[in-house]
Amino acid sequence: MKQVISGRLAKTPELKNITFEDGSESKVCNFIIFAYDPQAPTVEGKPYKKGIPLKCTAWGENAIAVSEMEEGSTLTASATQRLNEYVIKNKDGQEERTVSESVYVIKRIDPDNEIQKQMNELLRGYE
Repeated sequence: MKQVISGRLAKTPELKNITFEDGSESKVCNFIIFAYDPQAPTVEGKPYKKGIPLKCTAWGENAIAVSEMEEGSTLTASATQRLNEYVIKNKDGQEERTVSESVYVIKRIDPDNEIQKQMNELLRGYE
């Protein structure tokens, strides 16, 4: 399922080149954006400003575009959510547990933030 995500880059992303088993290559960029809810309730009379970290991955041309952005830049994109699983091993090398994390794979970047503007207009009055 496609989702729209929007937030600010936690730090300047780093572009990497990877080589697959078949010898083909691709560019990838792993990064985190912090999403903020402008309609979040106040805490002790002050607006709640804590961001929600979203792990993201971009491939190919999207990876290049993201890598050209700087820390604090706003990124709005359509993405699909996928689940990554990691096996945690104890000090003896025995499998201890499996950890799952959600990652958003960027499908299309909206450089002018038009998607977010349209969503805000569409949802106006549904607070």
